[in-house]
Amino acid sequence: MSKIKVLFLSAQPAVLTALVSFFLNDPLFLPDFEDYHSFNDLMKNASKQYGVIVFDDGSLSSEEMKKVNEYFENNNRTKKILYTGMTEKSFLQSFINSGIDGLVSKKAKIEELKEAIIAVMNRRKYYCDTIIQIILKEDDHKNNFGNSKYNLNVLSKKEDEILFLIGHGLKNKDIAQKLFTSTRTIETHKRNMLKKLNLISTTELICLASKEINKV
Repeated sequence: MSKIKVLFLSAQPAVLTALVSFFLNDPLFLPDFEDYHSFNDLMKNASKQYGVIVFDDGSLSSEEMKKVNEYFENNNRTKKILYTGMTEKSFLQSFINSGIDGLVSKKAKIEELKEAIIAVMNRRKYYCDTIIQIILKEDDHKNNFGNSKYNLNVLSKKEDEILFLIGHGLKNKDIAQKLFTSTRTIETHKRNMLKKLNLISTTELICLASKEINKV
């Protein structure tokens, strides 16, 4: 397996130090580490050619984060992972809906960042457990044994296929092409899946699909 070329971007020296110590000598990766001092610095580095770009949002304002989100939405050449300290659901949802490849919380173990890089390089969406718990409010969806109440057995075979493709980041149009059907039919399937799984948004469905597809 060839090494994964990764660029880590952070404005916080302590974060860069932690990333360097964990990834520098890992045989799976060919990492570069850059600090940035402004939004323009970040965008200049984000346009470089890497397999994956991981960036820390620690020093950006909310307005700058909106611009970053727009950039991600319109640029699909490189896989992108946000390494974030944010826990606000609406903020996280905005990045998931923009099509970002991975979201990893700074509260997560750094090993999850490694898992995220490998997952997105294999064309799978990846959101760490902390992010998924925030989006799905998993504490409200567990039975007395601590197991998730999401029963995927209620899905039809076609809906299982759609969930799998959602987990790989495909949009409705791409899923329709894969399954030789119309976009409208896929939209109908997704509405039915939300009802069956007791979910309230497509964002939650995307998170659930990511969680299932990245199970070991």
